[in-house]
Amino acid sequence: MTSDSSHTWPTWTRYALRDSHLDDAIAELNRENRCTRKLASLRHRLLTGTALPPADRPKRWDEANVVELLRDAPHEVRIIDHGGYNSPGPWALARLGFRNVEAIDLNPRLPASPLSRRVRYSCQNMMQTAYADGSHDVIVSGSTVEHGVDWDVWLAECRRILRPGGLLYVSTDLVHDTVDTGEFEAFGLPWTPLRPKDLANASKRFGLHGFSEPALEPVDLPDRLPITFLGQQCGFIAYAVTAV
Repeated sequence: MTSDSSHTWPTWTRYALRDSHLDDAIAELNRENRCTRKLASLRHRLLTGTALPPADRPKRWDEANVVELLRDAPHEVRIIDHGGYNSPGPWALARLGFRNVEAIDLNPRLPASPLSRRVRYSCQNMMQTAYADGSHDVIVSGSTVEHGVDWDVWLAECRRILRPGGLLYVSTDLVHDTVDTGEFEAFGLPWTPLRPKDLANASKRFGLHGFSEPALEPVDLPDRLPITFLGQQCGFIAYAVTAV
């Protein structure tokens, strides 16, 4: 069952373009219990034959954003992570006491992820899920949509399964305008980060699919961005929008 629709979610656009942007957000997170993480890593290794990768700085930035957005939300809200394999968001929300946390991904190792007694894992395509209309209160997706996801198809599916007034948090990679985003592939899929010149259309896309349209803020990317991926300097943009 979904929560009381009267809850009001924050909405914003946020950038991580410097090391300090990542580090300051991560510093706000409570330090994770080391014993809990070691046990989760051991279980993951036994079930999948692979070690649990340490949460990297971008994923921790997403985790900090999601925790901030949901800190005051009722613990009954129904939350789903799109792109949930090795995503720390569901783990953090389960530890904070949220009782209806789910995660989907096409990776067959997803069901062996940590905290499976408190997070419901399911192998599904985030662009075509099995959920009923209006079944969720919150969707989060951290740095996933740039890997072979059709934004228009995915946003339409998000709006379908979100109740009116529900929250969508999505982050994606951001590169310089000079990068040819059609040249790269990662994880067997095209890598299609956004560029500053793409942001106006990105904002309009939310409105076209039934979400609040993010304010378009001018952004100047520094020469050096905090992460290097596929040989390219890269930062991040995150949107928090609501279903209208």
